[in-house]
Amino acid sequence: MTLSCDECFARIDEYVEHTLADSSYRDVPMDVHLAGCAVCAEEAETLTELLS
Repeated sequence: MTLSCDECFARIDEYVEHTLADSSYRDVPMDVHLAGCAVCAEEAETLTELLS
């Protein structure tokens, strides 16, 4: 499953919260999207910094 940026943004809050709570948490579609999309990856990084 390939995520669009819209789908990624809809899930990004939950994704970041899960990854902060459990370093072994994996969401493969999100991981793949973030690896290939600089805009979404930057958003995830910013949220991670804000929540940690």
